[in-house]
Order: sequence, then C-alpha cells, then structure tokens
Amino acid sequence: MTAPWGGPPAGDAGLGPAPPAPFGKGRALAITIAAACMALVVVLTVLFFTGVLRFSSPSLSGVKTAAKVDSRYRPVDPTDEFTGRERRVYCCARLKAFEDTVLEVRWYLGSAQVGGYSGTFGAIAKKTTGRSLAARGNVAFYLDRPADGWLGGDYRVTVYVDGRREGEATFTMGQLESGSGLVTYEDPEGAFTIGVPSGWAIADEASTDEALAGFTAQGSVYPPRFAVVETGYTSVDPAYLNGVLAPEGGAPASQFQVYSLGGTPAARREFEWDHRSGERNLKLRTVQVVAQGADGTVLGLNCHSLSSDFEANLPVFNAVINSFGVRPLSLR
Repeated sequence: MTAPWGGPPAGDAGLGPAPPAPFGKGRALAITIAAACMALVVVLTVLFFTGVLRFSSPSLSGVKTAAKVDSRYRPVDPTDEFTGRERRVYCCARLKAFEDTVLEVRWYLGSAQVGGYSGTFGAIAKKTTGRSLAARGNVAFYLDRPADGWLGGDYRVTVYVDGRREGEATFTMGQLESGSGLVTYEDPEGAFTIGVPSGWAIADEASTDEALAGFTAQGSVYPPRFAVVETGYTSVDPAYLNGVLAPEGGAPASQFQVYSLGGTPAARREFEWDHRSGERNLKLRTVQVVAQGADGTVLGLNCHSLSSDFEANLPVFNAVINSFGVRPLSLR
C-alpha cells in the first residue's frame, strides 16, 4: 500500500518506536497523596512515642475508705465509720493513668489538712507504662494514726489527677477514751511523776528488770504493763538514738521519731519482740518513749502488751505517756 502522493507505506517512515506517553495528572496526584500519607504516619509515630499524642485521658473511679487492703490494693470491708483503734485509714480507687500522670491526695479533719501525698503514677507503680499508653489498676493511699491517737471527728480525703479533682470520700473517726482515772505516782527520789490507771498495781521487781518503777494491770495471760527506766542515753535526738540502735537492725517503723511531752523534749518508737514466759513464747509489742529533763537526764518509759491486744491498750498507754514528767536534779 502506498501513500496517496506516492510516499513510503504508512508506518514505515523509519523514525523508530514511538516515545512513551507522558504521566497523566491522576498518576501524579496518587504519588503525592502516598508521600503525604507516609509523612503523616512518620509524624504520628513520633508524636505517639514521645507522648504528645495520646488516645485517652487519665481517670479515677470508685473512691472508698477502709482500714485494710488486700494484695491487689483493693479495700477490705470498705466503710466510712472508724472506731479510733485503726492503725491506718486507706483511700482506695480504680485508676487509668500514664507514667507521668501526677496524683495528689489531701486528707482533712474538718477544714484543716492533716495529711497529703503527691507523685507520678510511674513512681507509685515502680514501672514504665510508656508515655502514650494508659495503664489501669488499683491504687491505695493511707493516713497513719498520729502517735498520740486519732482525733475524733469528720474527715475528708480528696484525690487529684493532673491537678483536677477526680474523687472524694468522707468518713468519721471515733474518739477513744484517753484513760481517765489516772492516779499520780511520784518517784521517791523525785526523778519523775507519772499517771497510773485506776486498778493497776505495782509490779514485782523481778519482772521489771531493776526499773525505777513498774505497774501492771490485772488478769489475762500477759497483762499490759509499763516501767520507767534509766537509759544511759545523753540525748533524745532521733538521729543519735537510731544510731545507737543501728546494730540491732529493725524496720524503719521501729525507729525513734520526734515526740513532745508538753515542753519536755522526747522521742518515741514502737516495735515487736518475742518474750518467753514459762513454757510459752509470746509476741509482744512495745511503745517506748524517752524524755530529757532540763539537766540532761534521759529517762525511758516502756509500755508493753501482747501484740494482739496492743490496739486495745494503746489509748491507756497514750494517757500514761502524756502524764510522764521528768524533773531536773535541782528540783529533786
């Protein structure tokens, strides 16, 4: 076949294969969108792992109070009424939080703040949860009984999460009797005075290990008792006292803390120990107070009872302790 004007056949012009068609607009747009998506994924990944981007927010629920918690920090027998014999009051809740979520707890008696805590969830949990991943679990905060016993009244505990008030619980604390009916005992040498509960008797010397004075209640396997002793200490500073006790070891809870007997400098601690009475091994708990007179004399007051009975006896022990007075040599 020849061209109408006598040229070479169509398609045989000798110019080689035809060049490929240029990109269309649709294909170019698809490539642009894909690149943008990849960039967005990279940005979101960076934001996620640095904690800037989070898919939920911290929250708190189920705030309750109890005297005990189980191994998973859940309240055991939740209540809003306490007798005054409890060693601690726990505030328990269910929490969703991040590692750097800030938790704050404030305890109030009436309008006066009597306790508080502030820290991050990571510090409480002692583990890393990731900056963008929220963890769920139970938390429990507590308020310890003061050294001289609970003050009765209406209490409130408020929980803040990242500065926002997320939960609150109220409870009442009973006021135990402080051991009325104390009879003042004066040391024959004039070294001290102390209140003795009505019905208690002077302990025999064999059971008081050469104490200056000792007194015991009546009855029971091991009646509650207390004794005033010479200590040999030269100070009631807790750092000094705990240094002296350091070779004995013991948990931090058994170390001396600052205590005040009116205007008399003092220190106080509680500890448990084993005592053999005849054929029986007894677990005892002691509250020990050391007080220093104006002349530097340091006397000790040791109040003992069976560990199982200690909470019931503590109000009487506190009354005895708060009646304890050390006299300087000039007044003896």
